[in-house]
Amino acid sequence: FNETMFAQTKTNAELEPMYFWDSSIFTGEQWGLDINNPFIPTDIYNDMIAQGADTLGFRRRFAENDTRAADNTRQTFRFAFGLDGTLGDWEWDAYYAYGSSTQRQKFSGELNILNARFALTAEPDPDNPGGFRCVDSGARALGCVPMNIFGAGSISDAALAYVRADTNLSATIEQQTLSANISTADLFVMPAGDVGFAMGVETRRETSESLNDPLVVQGLTGGNKIANTTGGFDVDEFYVEALVPLLADITGVQSLDAEFAYRAADYSTVGNVDSWKAGLNWSINDEFRVRTSFAQATRAPNINELFAGAGQTYPGVQDPCDGVTNTSSDPTQSGCLLDPAIKAWVDANGVLNYTSFDTFNVSGYNLGNPDAKEETGKTFTAGFVYTPIDSFNVSVDYWKVKVDDALQFTGRQIILNSCYSSTSLDNRYCNQITRFPRTGQIQFINDGPANQGFQLKSGIDVKAHYTLDLDSSKLDFDLYWVRMLKSELQTSEGALTGEVLDQLSDLSSSGDFENNATLNIAYTLDALSLNLETKYLSSIYDDLTVHNARVASGQPDYELNSIDATVLFNFQARYRLGNEDNYELYMGIENLLDEEPPFLPTGTASTVWGNDTASLWSPVGRYFYFGAKAHF
Repeated sequence: FNETMFAQTKTNAELEPMYFWDSSIFTGEQWGLDINNPFIPTDIYNDMIAQGADTLGFRRRFAENDTRAADNTRQTFRFAFGLDGTLGDWEWDAYYAYGSSTQRQKFSGELNILNARFALTAEPDPDNPGGFRCVDSGARALGCVPMNIFGAGSISDAALAYVRADTNLSATIEQQTLSANISTADLFVMPAGDVGFAMGVETRRETSESLNDPLVVQGLTGGNKIANTTGGFDVDEFYVEALVPLLADITGVQSLDAEFAYRAADYSTVGNVDSWKAGLNWSINDEFRVRTSFAQATRAPNINELFAGAGQTYPGVQDPCDGVTNTSSDPTQSGCLLDPAIKAWVDANGVLNYTSFDTFNVSGYNLGNPDAKEETGKTFTAGFVYTPIDSFNVSVDYWKVKVDDALQFTGRQIILNSCYSSTSLDNRYCNQITRFPRTGQIQFINDGPANQGFQLKSGIDVKAHYTLDLDSSKLDFDLYWVRMLKSELQTSEGALTGEVLDQLSDLSSSGDFENNATLNIAYTLDALSLNLETKYLSSIYDDLTVHNARVASGQPDYELNSIDATVLFNFQARYRLGNEDNYELYMGIENLLDEEPPFLPTGTASTVWGNDTASLWSPVGRYFYFGAKAHF
C-alpha cells in the first residue's frame, strides 16, 4: 500500500508601521541623537543646552515605510509505503513513512538598525554647502544617507531605501518512521471468549531547523531578535496490547472485558520512558455499558522545548524595584539596592521610576532547555453508554488528568519577585535578569520551559447522537458537551510554597470555559448534505487573578474583564457527484451571524494583535469558503 499527500498554503499578513526609539538604535554611552545632529530643531537644541543634555531621546513610528508585511508559503509532503498480510490467524503490516513541512517567509517594512544608527549620526557636508552627510566615512562609502526623523514625512526616499530592511525565514521539519505490527483476535480461548493481542515496534527520527535572516539573528531589524533553532532526536518504541474477556452471558453481565496496554520508549534525549493502561468494559445488556480505565502517559520534550534558539519578546511585567529609594522598607524590594545599577541610579536621582514607555521597552528571551525531562501524566476515566434504541445513544464520562513535572515557563513576574525578595542576588532567578547599566531599569528577563509543578484538569464529557429518518432523507443530531470541574496549575514558585492556582474560567491562563458545547445538525438527501454547527462558550474572565483580587479588596471588577457567554453558528453544504461519489463540491459560512469578538483592551492579560482572541472568536467576522474534492 501507498499513501502520498502534498499541500501548499500561501498567506499574507500586514501590521502597522514599526516603532523605534533611542535605545533600540543606540547602545553604549550614546543614548539618543548627538546634540550636534544638524536635524535637531532649534528650539529643542536650545532646551538641550539649557538642560545640559548631550543626547536627545526619541520615539517614533516608521510611518514613511508604510506597513510591515509577511508573505508566507507553507508546504507539507507525506509519503508512506508498506506491506500487509496474514499468517494463519495473525494479521501483520510493516511500513516506512517520510513527512516534511517547510515554511518560507519574506518580511518587509522593518528597519536596519545598524544602517539607521549611521543615518542618524549626521553632520553638515563640507563638499555640499547646505547639505548633510553621514559622519562615518565607511558607511558613506557603502551608500549611507542621513535620516531626518523630525516631522511627518521628513524621511527622504533615499534615506528610506538605505535604512529599510527586508528579511527572510526558512524553516523545515522532517520525520521518518519505520514500523512493524502484528495482531490476532484469538491468541487463545478463555471461558468468556477469545483473547485479542497486538504488539509492534517503531523507530522514529525527527529533525527541525528554523533559519532566520542574519539581521534578525543579530537583532538589527528593530523587531524581535531571534536565534536559529536546529535540533533532532531518535526514539525506539515497543508496545503490547491485550483484550481479555473475563465474564460473559451470566446474570447482570452480558460481557466483561479487561484491556491492558504497555509501551516502552528509548529517546536519544531523555532516555527510557514507559506508558501503560488498564481498563474494564462491562456490558450489562444491549442497552447499558459501563467503562473505566487507569493510565500513565509520558511526553518527551519536543525539539523546540529542548533546542529553541533565543527568541526575543516584550512581556508586560511590573518591576518590584519600581519606586525603590534608599529608605525603602518594603520586603519585596529588599534585594533591589544590592544591584549596582539600581543603587547608582537611586544614589544620583533619589528613586527608580518607570514611565509607560519604559515598561513597554522591557524585553527578554525565550530559550530552549536541553536539560528538560519528560512529563508524566496519570489519567482516570469512568462512565457509561446508554443505547435504548438503535437511533439514539448517549455517553457520560468523568475524567481526571494530572501531569507531574510539567514543562512550563516559570513566568517573568515570578522570576522578578523571587529575585528581589531574596537577601542575595546569587540565585537562579536573578541570573535571568539584565538591567541597563545607566538607568537600572530592566533590559532583559529570560525564561524557558522546565519541569516544575503540576497541571490538573478534570471534567465531565457528555456525547449524544440521534438519527431521525424522513422517508428518503434523514436528520442527524450530535451533541458534545464538556463540563469542566477543575483546572489547576502549580508553578515553580508554587512548588516551594504549596500554592495552587485556579485557572478555571480564566482566559489568560488556560482558556478553560466552565461549559463548552457543540451541537451539529446534519440533513442528508441523496447526494446533498447540509450541516449547521452551533457552538456555545460560557462566560469567562479575561484574568481570574484580577477578578479575585478586586473582589477580595471590596472593589468592583473591571467591566471588560468579564466576557459574556457566546453562541456561534457555522454552516456547510456538500454535494457528491460521479457514479461512485468520487467528486465532491462544498461551501461553508463561518460565524454565520457575524458575531463580533469580545474587546480586550491593552493592559489585560489576553490582549493580542487587534485586541481580541483569534483562537476562539473570529477576528474577521463572517467569512465564506468553497472548494472541490476528487477521489481516484
